[in-house]
Amino acid sequence: MSAGSQHAQASQDHIEPSPLEVGIRGEDYVPYVRAEQNIPEFTIQVLILGLCQAVFFGLADGYLALKIGLTVSASIPAAVISMAILRGFLKRGTILENNLVQNMASVGESLAAGAIFTLPALYLLAHSLHNDPTAFTPTWFKAFVIACLGGAMGILFMIPLRRYLIVKEHGKLRYPEGTACAEVLMAGDEGGKQARTVFSAVGLAGLYRLLMNGVGLWPENIVYSLGRLGFPTACSFDMLPSLLAVGFIIGIRTCGVMLAGAALGWFVIIPMIAHFGVLATVPVLPAKHLLISQMTPDGIWEHYLRFIGAGAVAMGGLVSLGRSIPTIIDSFGSAIRGMLAAGKGEGESSIRTYRDMPLPIVLGILIAIFLVLGVSTGVNPSGFLGAFLAVVFAFFFVTVSSRIVGIVGSTSMPLSGMTIGALLATCGILKIAGWSGSAGVAAALTVACFVCIAISLGGDISQDLKIGFLVGATPRWVQITQLVAIVISSMSVAMIVHFFAPGVISHKFLAPQANLMFQLTRGIIDGHLPWILVVVGMFIAAVVEMMDIGSLPFAIGLYLPLNLSTTIIFGGLIHWATMSLLPATARKKANDKGLLAASGMVAGDALVGVGLGIVTLVAGVRGASKNWDVPWIFWERGHMWWLKQQSAGFAVTWVLFAGLCVYLWYVVMSTGRQAARETTDNVSSGGMSS
Repeated sequence: MSAGSQHAQASQDHIEPSPLEVGIRGEDYVPYVRAEQNIPEFTIQVLILGLCQAVFFGLADGYLALKIGLTVSASIPAAVISMAILRGFLKRGTILENNLVQNMASVGESLAAGAIFTLPALYLLAHSLHNDPTAFTPTWFKAFVIACLGGAMGILFMIPLRRYLIVKEHGKLRYPEGTACAEVLMAGDEGGKQARTVFSAVGLAGLYRLLMNGVGLWPENIVYSLGRLGFPTACSFDMLPSLLAVGFIIGIRTCGVMLAGAALGWFVIIPMIAHFGVLATVPVLPAKHLLISQMTPDGIWEHYLRFIGAGAVAMGGLVSLGRSIPTIIDSFGSAIRGMLAAGKGEGESSIRTYRDMPLPIVLGILIAIFLVLGVSTGVNPSGFLGAFLAVVFAFFFVTVSSRIVGIVGSTSMPLSGMTIGALLATCGILKIAGWSGSAGVAAALTVACFVCIAISLGGDISQDLKIGFLVGATPRWVQITQLVAIVISSMSVAMIVHFFAPGVISHKFLAPQANLMFQLTRGIIDGHLPWILVVVGMFIAAVVEMMDIGSLPFAIGLYLPLNLSTTIIFGGLIHWATMSLLPATARKKANDKGLLAASGMVAGDALVGVGLGIVTLVAGVRGASKNWDVPWIFWERGHMWWLKQQSAGFAVTWVLFAGLCVYLWYVVMSTGRQAARETTDNVSSGGMSS
């Protein structure tokens, strides 16, 4: 029997359950593919396609996280692409094969989030200690080992919890992103049509970025100085497709809150510092050589505002963590009890959908990871103490994150807050143990890297195991393929971090979370942090929380340069306007299609940006670039004639960026109108038949 006929038979042999059904016990739930059915699942095609997508989304999300500190989910776009390739081009592919492909792709995205949020901090430390021959020196291989072992811990710690969190808690823990992706897989007949949206968005955004930065046909950054109005600041826009797409994905409210934070920083705090700073006759710390009166708005951001923003981000993360404390306590206790109950007397299950990786193998790998961390002081400077802290904090927060994402989803998981909590505890323990100076900072940051990556992957595999539970996958294959994807994705993510580290150091790539981790750690260990600025930022975030507004998006806007938030808002406005104009019955389909297009735009923009950055490195001309990731070997051949006039160049950029907005608007509205017509036709035909 062919793969296609097997899949058809699997679809016909059961009554399709609703994954949203909350009244069914997990033990009684009948998955889309029954346990007794044997259809192709792990194949060589799945392995190749899954690894390619893991690298693809790892590079894209890694680049985006370096740029603005945000990532986008890869599960649904990966599932759609998988269905298009397996069923469209190869004329084969089952729902279980598609499930494994998207599982592996999501590893790349989640690993990018955990790694980019922390690993660049090690490069910032090395740069700050460039005259110290004993300083910790990060390399590509060290970054790879940290990403690989941290990700493996996140996956392995979740495996013993699967039967409790995924099966026994079915109906209580909804795992919203996992449930949504399962619905997409079950409705996979539209895979080819939806994939065209993803691929066209990738191509459009990639072409836009290539012509803008690679050939130099129009400027990327638009800046309008307000100095002529007597206002010492500037209004700027970074006209990238990925920023437009991120705005659509996160929605108008989050975009608006981010823009409010940016407006406070650039239109209130920077002008106030500039106004009163003209009276300073000596540099004001943390600036060491420049007077405030000599600084541009960007200089004031670098020396003062970003520390205020860092304090706000830290407070926002800690508030998110604090709100989760009741859930954390309940989750950890429940998870441990469930894990112990699930492990009592249970050997190899004879039911396909209950087969996990054997517990002895899981524990053996975890012990091996602990020993490797303990003896590899080149990767983990604090040896067995750091290994113990990394394993303990990773285990604790993975059990917590696995339950939190089941309640509120991955996007609302306080990843930064949990990492900051682990980092603060690690700094305190290391200081008590006598660690100080650059060695203490490196030791604390390394532990934080392991913990953050483990938390991110723990939440990711929880969603993927839920998807597998709903569609009838074999848990063992989900777990094994994710471990394989960790190795490959770690290589690509480590490459991103290592290649673009100079851009992080020069602030061309902002990497806000990594900068925050570095500043906090160095400040706690050595006392070099400008605490007055950090505390001001923390109180700003506290005031925002008092107004019942989520402080973390506001804090991120305050920390990031204005040109990012001003561009993101366009995507949020498109999402708000299209959802407002469409009838309620058509909004879900329109929003889903918009998310696919936006995800494609992020991927296309980021991947071309990565490629251009690598070209720049190879050409050895990065020092000549204003935007570090632009290959000026092309740009230096000359601008187009219209760019010789700044206003004309800005006008061209606005027109072309408006074209991207129109494209996204058209994709959403055309899908919504078609869905509305279909709903109307169904109602009309139903009325006639009755």
